[in-house]
Amino acid sequence: MLLLDKLSLIRSNIFSEEQEFASHIKRWFPIAIIIGVLVGIAMTLFTIFINLISIIMGFFPSLLAIAIGGLLVWILVLIKFEDPSVNGISYVIRKKLAKEPVPLTQTQEFVSAGITIGSGLPVGREGPALIIGSAIATTVSKWRKIPKNQLHEAITIGSAAATGALFQAPFGSAVFAAEVPYKEDSDEPLLMVSFLASVVAAITLRSLLSLLNFIGFEVNLYLFEIGYAFLQINVITSLLAFLLGMLIGIFGRSIIELYYKYQSIINNRFTPSNRILIGLSITFLSILIGHFTINDFYLSNGISAFEAIPMLIMPGNRALMSTLFIILIIQIVATIGIIAAGFPGGIFAPTLSIGAIFGIIFAMFFDFTLQSNLIAFAIIGMSASHAAFTKTPIASILLVLEITNLPNLIIPIILTNISAHIFSGHKSLYAGQIRSRDVNILKELSEYDQYSELKVQDVMTPKDQLIISYPEQKLVELSSICNEKSISTIPVEDKNGKISGVISFNDITKGIENGKLLVSEAMTHGAITVPSNINLRETLVIILNNKIERAPVISEDNEIIGIISQSDILRGTSNLPKGINLL
Repeated sequence: MLLLDKLSLIRSNIFSEEQEFASHIKRWFPIAIIIGVLVGIAMTLFTIFINLISIIMGFFPSLLAIAIGGLLVWILVLIKFEDPSVNGISYVIRKKLAKEPVPLTQTQEFVSAGITIGSGLPVGREGPALIIGSAIATTVSKWRKIPKNQLHEAITIGSAAATGALFQAPFGSAVFAAEVPYKEDSDEPLLMVSFLASVVAAITLRSLLSLLNFIGFEVNLYLFEIGYAFLQINVITSLLAFLLGMLIGIFGRSIIELYYKYQSIINNRFTPSNRILIGLSITFLSILIGHFTINDFYLSNGISAFEAIPMLIMPGNRALMSTLFIILIIQIVATIGIIAAGFPGGIFAPTLSIGAIFGIIFAMFFDFTLQSNLIAFAIIGMSASHAAFTKTPIASILLVLEITNLPNLIIPIILTNISAHIFSGHKSLYAGQIRSRDVNILKELSEYDQYSELKVQDVMTPKDQLIISYPEQKLVELSSICNEKSISTIPVEDKNGKISGVISFNDITKGIENGKLLVSEAMTHGAITVPSNINLRETLVIILNNKIERAPVISEDNEIIGIISQSDILRGTSNLPKGINLL
């Protein structure tokens, strides 16, 4: 990873480590529990709704059920109830990276996604689940008065809770929620909170569905059931596993390219409602071909149905490799046709199906005939396929292990680890363990002189573009400005124009809660400042050593002339000569 990418991940820290540790727990952990319960209830209702649609559609032949479901979604798009441009994980990722909350109105995805999935169309559940979970999480965070510039962090928590509940895979879901927004990094600071929300949501859904099953309304708690898997680990099987991953990666790359080309063509030429019809037609025809070309078409009730994978492995249902290859192609065409067109749903189930079929074909090619071996390669292929399509390798390992019946101690293990983490404080017995990667970044930075080419005054935000506060200003007034402008830190100057201190949004919030009225009563006196005539490397050292994100820039007379942040430094370095590798 480039040094610039690393620098952008550094978070501000204006408190001591012990204070920040306690503040993080106090702020997010109660919210995570509330989010977990509410998202768990929402996912229970989502599961019940999908089950009800499946029961209704079960009265029709499978192909007719798929057609009815697709046409119902088309009608929802026509009446503007469903917007194909704002569904799926990509929408959630865009909202998070833009630091915008997911509006609660997006929970209407519940209806259209339930119809799509319940009618047997080849989509996954995680797309709509993440939207619903994120919307609930950001709404709860607003209610709990989380600062506006931190609301986007709730998206990670809500996403983890939704997938953790729906797939009963809280460990992998928390890692997935942290890993999916970035292809080369993860949202680590919220990982422990995401674990808690995910576990609470999973327990909530499990408890509610168990109660429903007890009173006679049968809803299957587990989406995926597969038999005993075994693979002797040695040099040969290890090399075969690496080869399988390589082939799935290359295959996946081709599918991804095809997906974006197809999506580009239909997006540029057709309206949203017409795209829905085109996608439905492609999917319907591909499944129809499967019925005509394959006897006892295994995937007739929705070709990404989880129950179809064990059917391919069951004794007496052993398909030829050529048949499996046809099923694989049908799965890919149907999935691309429906997802790229904008149908509500995710890619989790389809990618697992693709990987499982690919893994079985691979095992049969190398003459693995034992059922336990075929199941093992199916599971390995599922994980590899999900990693290839989503760029979440760690989460893909954990998710597949959990949904294929990882020992059920995972939930109590997570809970005991979270509890131990909280109550043991922030210190570690590893004396060499540092709080962040700042020290390593500074060490790498010392090897480069490129930062000395630019001065603070070249990249800072000048005073005339800043919001400046003064000691006599009312906190309520300043709070309104911070909310409107999404500002987290404001310099404070005295009546002579000299720096008096800084005040953060947290300072303002705490001051108001404690009955303080004026900025002077809540501000931080003696702020860390940066002289205007030093270079960016020296500036960065000041910012990192003091664990702050931005600092006022002052003249020789101690007057405020601007403010500089890590983002300013990163933008400034983009003007350096191209081709410089900063790592």
